[in-house]
Amino acid sequence: SSTFHGRDIFAPVAAHLANGVQPEEIGKKVEDYVKLPFPEPKVREYQVSGRVIYIDGFGNIVTNICREIINELGIKKGDIIHVKIGEHVLRLPFYKSYGYVQKGELLALIDSYNMLEIAVNMGNAAKRLKINVGDEVCIEVQ
Repeated sequence: SSTFHGRDIFAPVAAHLANGVQPEEIGKKVEDYVKLPFPEPKVREYQVSGRVIYIDGFGNIVTNICREIINELGIKKGDIIHVKIGEHVLRLPFYKSYGYVQKGELLALIDSYNMLEIAVNMGNAAKRLKINVGDEVCIEVQ
């Protein structure tokens, strides 16, 4: 494929590895990889400040605040959390998935990568809130 190597390279390599072929038999070990900087959130007693690191194709806002930090702050499913993001100060319910709120409602949840996400059920949170990658996000518990 001229645009995506998943079918042509990654799939056959995965199949070989699954069949017991050792990685050294497939290619040489990369020693000079570049580790990209990843912004670290700042945790205080009742607050964490982080950044928007990704906006997916549905407009869900992914932050660099991980599940462990949310747990440390004592935030549990069903809690209302105070979120400052961009120009907005919001009170958002923290739930397991989008379906816990009505269509068009905002919520916070932990995504499949274990990161805090701000979303709109059946909507685009990034457009609605005018949020971009790099914007600051501050979560407070009270």
